[in-house]
Amino acid sequence: MEKTKESYKGPEKKLDKLQKRLEYFLANSPAVFYTCDFGGAWACTFMSQNIVNQLGYEPAMFCEHPNFWADHIHPDDRQRVFDGLPQLLEKGSHVHEYRFLNKEGTYRWMRDELLLIYDSEGKPVDCVGFWIDITEQKSAEEALRQSEERLQEAQHLAHVGSWDLDIVTNVLVWSDESYRIFEIDKNDFGASYEAFLSTIHPDDRKAVDETYVKSVRDRTPYEIVHRLKFPDGRVKFVQERCMTFYSVAGDPLRSIGTVQDITERKLTEERMQRQLQRLSALRSIDLAISSSLDIRMTLNIFIEHVLTQLGVDAGNVLLLNPHSNMLEYAAGQGFRTNALRHSYVRLGEGHAGVAALEKRIVGISDLREGGFKQSKLLGGEDFITYYGVPLVAKGHVKGVLEIFHRNPLKPDEEWFEFLDALALQAAIAIDNNSLFYELERSNMDLMLAYDSTIEGWSSALDYRDKETEGHSQRVTDMTVRIAREMGMAERELVHVRRGALLHDIGKMGIPDSILLKPGALTEEEWKIMRLHPVYSRDLLSKIAYLRPALDIPYCHHEKWDGTGYPRGLKRDQIPISARIFVVVDVWDALRSDRPYRPAWPEGKTLEHIRAISGSHFDPKVVDIFLKIQW
Repeated sequence: MEKTKESYKGPEKKLDKLQKRLEYFLANSPAVFYTCDFGGAWACTFMSQNIVNQLGYEPAMFCEHPNFWADHIHPDDRQRVFDGLPQLLEKGSHVHEYRFLNKEGTYRWMRDELLLIYDSEGKPVDCVGFWIDITEQKSAEEALRQSEERLQEAQHLAHVGSWDLDIVTNVLVWSDESYRIFEIDKNDFGASYEAFLSTIHPDDRKAVDETYVKSVRDRTPYEIVHRLKFPDGRVKFVQERCMTFYSVAGDPLRSIGTVQDITERKLTEERMQRQLQRLSALRSIDLAISSSLDIRMTLNIFIEHVLTQLGVDAGNVLLLNPHSNMLEYAAGQGFRTNALRHSYVRLGEGHAGVAALEKRIVGISDLREGGFKQSKLLGGEDFITYYGVPLVAKGHVKGVLEIFHRNPLKPDEEWFEFLDALALQAAIAIDNNSLFYELERSNMDLMLAYDSTIEGWSSALDYRDKETEGHSQRVTDMTVRIAREMGMAERELVHVRRGALLHDIGKMGIPDSILLKPGALTEEEWKIMRLHPVYSRDLLSKIAYLRPALDIPYCHHEKWDGTGYPRGLKRDQIPISARIFVVVDVWDALRSDRPYRPAWPEGKTLEHIRAISGSHFDPKVVDIFLKIQW
């Protein structure tokens, strides 16, 4: 047994190390992770330790006091939060924002994202969520809103140019303020309506003309926003208002209009809209990272946002293989061919390799002028602009984001800032994926090591008890097959299999003089022999992952009529896995040669099993056993 325990230490240490890394990630993440029981009460079952830094409360406050969470939501937000929970049940996920009272007595805005976890049958069994403090974001949004209001007020008080059109003579006169506002001379604005139309941006000309004609015809004032294009190439957004005056006979005589330069306002609106779109893109990427461990799906969502928000034609992500030091294609969009899917770039070679090695953005304004190493793979793509952006998380390069454009790009500082934010998001996604998959692989390796050890124990027990070769494996396979026929879930079959393999583990505590005695046992010896299920319980209950497998080792000598041991359980008091196993164990024992008797024929064995069905065996188990072709 001691040597067996030693075999655990390697995998257990590795698992412990990864668990500590995961705990470090949870403790240092900007998000607070939690789980709650999906049982109707929404009781919190886990809250990550970094809640202390976020809100000042200990995690136990949420888990030990069922109403703690609800009582600390801002009263104005509480009903809205509860009204949104049915959407979680309907869609499987839900996001809401509300204010939460921290320990200092002030409210913080929190973004709460929830995701339902389902069992193999599609039933919700648990709820996972995380909190992000968005108080600063809310403050910034409020500041932007107030800034827009002040801007609108300032524009309202700004000077406004005007024009006066004599409809009878078609003479158009502009005010001096108009020339000053638009910084032009008097020759740049036409002296007729047709000449004025020629200064309007070609894309807006038809709409302005139709609006003016309709206004004159319907005798209604109009207001329209359009662009003016000046001889020096400048384009200005203007807000134009017009009113027409008529003769007694109803003929139009004169139109008076005003124009106001709203270029800055339009640019500000566009910038704000762009910022909101980019914030939404970052949120979408965050959601993709938190809700999926499929790195390629996450990266495809990421690249889709890159192309949309940065206004480029194509992009791809190359992941760094730490074993080969090669950058390998992982995901991409916008390309005319699939040639890049087969690209491999060594660190330090090519623009992507340099970006990764030196951890800096590599930009090429015109690929036609230099020797671009991947030009053969990009034949026919007609790219002009290229950027290679290193994806760095925790100081380590995870890959490179490459973006391509078929026209020259003139990115501004805001564009590069958002590019940096996107690169960080991608690096976090890749790092998280690596962490979870490494932990998953270690768990799998540990489980395989455990199962191999169990099989070794089982074989050793067969040899010691002088069972026929392969007895434990045969009864295990048959027990699992019957359990599956009876509708047991796969997660339960894992424990059934382990319990069957270790059904006689307790015989390790039986002296050889009794266990290996060739003749009949005395009553005192039988008392000792009947203790082996108790020994099984004592041995296995000390190993956490084997506790669910105790039913067979502890109860496989119980009988349907209550005459078994060690506890004299009867009928449904006996665990179903033990009821299945006892039938299989008797079958294999009777069908195998033993030193004291030859194997029974199949017919005789089946007749014996039928005969003690209802006394020793559960009749339902016997019925299913008899239907299976062995």
